[in-house]
This record gives sequence, structure tokens and C-alpha cells, in this order.
Amino acid sequence: MPKFVYFDDYDSMPGKAFIPDLIRRRGQGSLPRGELALVSLLRIAGSELEDFLAQHNHERLIRRQETANASISREVFKYWRQSTDLVVKLEVLSPETSAAASLNEGPIMQIRVFNNRHGVAVPFDERSRGFVWFISFLAYFTDLDDTAKQQLILLLDEPGLSLHGRAQEDLLRMIDDRLAPKHQVLYTTHSPFMVTADQLHRLHTVIDHDEIGTKVSAEVFKVDEDTAFPSTRRWGSA
Repeated sequence: MPKFVYFDDYDSMPGKAFIPDLIRRRGQGSLPRGELALVSLLRIAGSELEDFLAQHNHERLIRRQETANASISREVFKYWRQSTDLVVKLEVLSPETSAAASLNEGPIMQIRVFNNRHGVAVPFDERSRGFVWFISFLAYFTDLDDTAKQQLILLLDEPGLSLHGRAQEDLLRMIDDRLAPKHQVLYTTHSPFMVTADQLHRLHTVIDHDEIGTKVSAEVFKVDEDTAFPSTRRWGSA
């Protein structure tokens, strides 16, 4: 039997995390999906959380960070084409004395996004919601694909909801290149940008009929008013 995996907007990575706490809860199997995506992001670069604990060896730590930054940025921007001047950077920080619990002792992993065009960097979770979701999704499922012992059926609920139209095109390209060759991907959408005109055989409509209830159909030209032309008031509905 294949394994079903559901991913939604609430599974995005945090921009900052306490490394020892992550290691401990990873061993207990209690990491939520968003923090698992952070661990997966490191594995894309061939790194583990433990690699960033060695603060006594600064040169080794710097090399590890630079290697991870290059690998992660290369993988992410292979698909994300909206802002080609961006670089994802990992930083290992000492704790702040006034920080909240789990961030008041170090080392702390922070993800920042550097803009080469403007010469500034901002914390990962202060970037656009769509950018955060895109990287979180890529990181989590890249690692899941690498470790899967069976085929996956990936269930995505409105994956393009917070993405610009061109970014939705990037998402579709990533699904076709990275996921669909090995696994089945099912997603719901109200966005016309998530429907490729040359792949209509993949499309199924979902129509709510008054007397018989909800019907899923491969007859894509038999639609109701909302299915034929999604209106803005329907964005985000299930």
C-alpha cells in the first residue's frame, strides 16, 4: 500500500529554532511538520543539526554554514524563479538574554534570506507567506522522497493560495520534475494558474449539486458557475 501524506499551509518552517531542543524532540519523535521541514532543509545540504553544535571550532562551523547555504540556495532557486537575487543563509547565534523559553540558551539556528540586489537580509519568516510555504514544502518532501520505502500519495490543500501566478507555475514545474515521476500528487485549487491547459486529462472538477451532494468528475467541460470561473470570494475554501 502507498503512504498518504497531507501538507497544508500550517506546516511552514520556523525562522529560528533552538538546536539542542530540536535534537531532543527529534529523538522523541515529537517534532511538528514545520520543524521537520527545517531538519529536512539541512539534509538537502548533507548536514545534520549536530553539525552546528561545535561552536568551539569557528572555522569548521563557518565552512559548514557556507556549504549548507550554497547547497540549499542552489536547490531552492532551481525551481523558484520569481526572485533570482535571493540567497538562503543559515546562521548560528548565541542566545539573547531576554529571549523566550527554548530560545534562551544556544546555539540557535536562524534562517535568513539575503537579497543581493538590495544588499539586505531579513529573517526567513518575515518573507512572503508564499515563499515560506514553497521552501518548507520543497524541503519536507525532498527528504520524504529520499527516505520513503514505498510510493507516496501526496495530498495538497490549495497549494497555490499564497503564491503569485508565476510562482504557481514554479510550483507546478517542481511537482512535475521532482514529485510526479515517482509519486502521485493530488491537489485542490480554485486558481486558474494551477490548471495547465495542455494537461486537461489530469483535471477533475468538484461540483456541489443541491440534490445529490458533491460530485467529482473527469468531464471538465461540465461545470457550475464557480468551477468554471473561480471568484475571489471562493479563495481559500475547501
